[in-house]
Amino acid sequence: PPRSTPLYSSAASDVYKRQFMDSQYFTSTITLLAFNPSSTNDKSSGVTIDRTNERFTPTVAGTYLVQGMLEYYHAGGTYTPVLYIYRNGSSYAYTRGIVNYGGGHYDSLNVQAMITFNGSSDYVDMRATHNGGGNATMNSQSNFSMFRVGA
Repeated sequence: PPRSTPLYSSAASDVYKRQFMDSQYFTSTITLLAFNPSSTNDKSSGVTIDRTNERFTPTVAGTYLVQGMLEYYHAGGTYTPVLYIYRNGSSYAYTRGIVNYGGGHYDSLNVQAMITFNGSSDYVDMRATHNGGGNATMNSQSNFSMFRVGA
Protein backbone atom coordinates (compact mmCIF):
# COMPACT_ATOMS: atom_id res chain seq x y z
CA PRO A 1 0.00 0.00 0.00
CA PRO A 2 1.14 3.59 -0.55
CA ARG A 3 2.76 5.33 2.40
CA SER A 4 0.71 8.25 3.73
CA THR A 5 3.57 10.07 5.44
CA PRO A 6 6.88 10.97 3.79
CA LEU A 7 10.07 9.21 4.86
CA TYR A 8 11.85 12.56 5.14
CA SER A 9 11.29 15.89 6.83
CA SER A 10 11.19 18.82 4.44
CA ALA A 11 11.89 21.19 7.36
CA ALA A 12 15.41 19.80 7.74
CA SER A 13 16.27 20.26 4.07
CA ASP A 14 14.96 23.83 3.90
CA VAL A 15 18.14 25.18 5.51
CA TYR A 16 21.18 25.24 3.24
CA LYS A 17 24.04 27.29 1.81
CA ARG A 18 26.10 26.82 -1.34
CA GLN A 19 28.90 29.17 -2.26
CA PHE A 20 31.37 29.35 -5.13
CA MET A 21 34.89 30.27 -4.14
CA ASP A 22 37.26 32.94 -5.46
CA SER A 23 40.40 32.27 -7.48
CA GLN A 24 43.31 32.55 -5.03
CA TYR A 25 46.67 31.07 -4.08
CA PHE A 26 47.27 28.69 -1.21
CA THR A 27 50.72 27.64 -0.03
CA SER A 28 52.53 25.63 2.66
CA THR A 29 50.81 27.80 5.28
CA ILE A 30 47.20 26.83 6.04
CA THR A 31 45.20 29.38 4.05
CA LEU A 32 41.62 30.51 4.70
CA LEU A 33 39.87 30.14 1.33
CA ALA A 34 37.91 33.13 0.07
CA PHE A 35 34.35 33.19 -1.20
CA ASN A 36 33.65 34.63 -4.62
CA PRO A 37 33.02 38.36 -4.01
CA SER A 38 29.93 38.34 -6.25
CA SER A 39 26.64 37.39 -4.61
CA THR A 40 25.02 36.65 -8.00
CA ASN A 41 25.17 32.86 -7.60
CA ASP A 42 24.55 32.74 -3.85
CA LYS A 43 22.05 30.09 -2.79
CA SER A 44 21.07 30.27 0.86
CA SER A 45 18.34 29.77 3.44
CA GLY A 46 18.91 29.88 7.20
CA VAL A 47 22.68 30.37 6.88
CA THR A 48 24.50 33.72 7.07
CA ILE A 49 27.51 34.27 4.82
CA ASP A 50 30.35 36.43 6.17
CA ARG A 51 32.54 37.52 3.27
CA THR A 52 34.88 39.43 5.61
CA ASN A 53 35.83 36.31 7.60
CA GLU A 54 34.97 33.79 4.81
CA ARG A 55 32.58 31.75 6.96
CA PHE A 56 29.05 30.38 7.21
CA THR A 57 27.01 30.80 10.39
CA PRO A 58 23.77 28.78 10.49
CA THR A 59 20.84 30.66 12.05
CA VAL A 60 18.95 27.41 12.65
CA ALA A 61 20.35 24.90 15.16
CA GLY A 62 20.83 21.33 14.04
CA THR A 63 23.08 18.80 12.37
CA TYR A 64 24.45 19.76 8.97
CA LEU A 65 26.25 17.97 6.18
CA VAL A 66 29.15 20.30 5.35
CA GLN A 67 30.95 19.74 2.03
CA GLY A 68 33.95 21.35 0.40
CA MET A 69 35.27 20.84 -3.12
CA LEU A 70 38.61 22.36 -4.07
CA GLU A 71 39.68 22.39 -7.70
CA TYR A 72 43.16 23.78 -8.12
CA TYR A 73 46.15 24.18 -10.43
CA HIS A 74 49.78 23.47 -9.44
CA ALA A 75 52.99 23.61 -11.47
CA GLY A 76 53.86 20.01 -10.56
CA GLY A 77 56.27 17.98 -8.48
CA THR A 78 55.76 15.68 -5.52
CA TYR A 79 53.55 17.18 -2.81
CA THR A 80 50.55 16.59 -0.57
CA PRO A 81 47.59 19.01 -0.82
CA VAL A 82 45.20 19.14 2.16
CA LEU A 83 41.62 20.50 2.28
CA TYR A 84 40.13 21.32 5.70
CA ILE A 85 36.76 22.10 7.22
CA TYR A 86 37.25 24.31 10.28
CA ARG A 87 34.54 24.68 12.95
CA ASN A 88 34.76 27.70 15.25
CA GLY A 89 38.40 28.30 14.29
CA SER A 90 39.67 24.72 14.80
CA SER A 91 40.27 21.92 12.35
CA TYR A 92 37.28 19.57 12.31
CA ALA A 93 37.80 17.36 9.25
CA TYR A 94 40.27 17.14 6.38
CA THR A 95 41.27 15.14 3.36
CA ARG A 96 44.60 14.98 1.58
CA GLY A 97 46.08 13.67 -1.61
CA ILE A 98 49.48 12.60 -2.83
CA VAL A 99 50.63 14.10 -6.12
CA ASN A 100 53.71 13.11 -8.11
CA TYR A 101 53.45 14.77 -11.48
CA GLY A 102 56.20 16.55 -13.37
CA GLY A 103 54.12 19.05 -15.35
CA GLY A 104 51.50 21.63 -14.49
CA HIS A 105 48.12 20.07 -13.76
CA TYR A 106 44.61 20.52 -12.38
CA ASP A 107 43.38 18.31 -9.57
CA SER A 108 40.67 18.35 -6.91
CA LEU A 109 39.99 17.38 -3.31
CA ASN A 110 36.64 16.79 -1.61
CA VAL A 111 35.92 16.83 2.13
CA GLN A 112 32.68 16.40 4.07
CA ALA A 113 31.54 16.04 7.67
CA MET A 114 28.35 15.89 9.74
CA ILE A 115 28.58 18.80 12.21
CA THR A 116 26.20 20.07 14.90
CA PHE A 117 25.67 23.85 15.13
CA ASN A 118 23.93 25.90 17.84
CA GLY A 119 22.14 28.24 15.39
CA SER A 120 23.74 31.42 16.73
CA SER A 121 27.52 31.60 17.21
CA ASP A 122 28.88 28.36 15.68
CA TYR A 123 30.49 28.84 12.28
CA VAL A 124 32.42 26.92 9.64
CA ASP A 125 35.01 27.78 6.99
CA MET A 126 37.23 26.01 4.45
CA ARG A 127 41.05 26.09 4.34
CA ALA A 128 43.82 24.49 2.29
CA THR A 129 47.56 23.92 2.27
CA HIS A 130 50.20 21.91 0.40
CA ASN A 131 53.79 21.00 1.13
CA GLY A 132 55.19 21.51 -2.38
CA GLY A 133 57.11 24.50 -3.62
CA GLY A 134 55.36 27.59 -4.94
CA ASN A 135 51.68 28.39 -5.02
CA ALA A 136 48.69 26.29 -5.91
CA THR A 137 45.75 28.24 -7.34
CA MET A 138 42.17 27.52 -6.31
CA ASN A 139 39.80 27.61 -9.28
CA SER A 140 36.59 29.64 -8.99
CA GLN A 141 34.50 26.50 -9.63
CA SER A 142 35.52 25.28 -6.18
CA ASN A 143 32.60 25.40 -3.76
CA PHE A 144 31.59 25.11 -0.13
CA SER A 145 28.14 24.06 1.05
CA MET A 146 26.10 22.97 4.03
CA PHE A 147 22.68 21.34 4.34
CA ARG A 148 20.68 20.86 7.51
CA VAL A 149 19.88 17.16 7.79
CA GLY A 150 18.37 17.02 11.27
CA ALA A 151 17.43 18.87 14.43
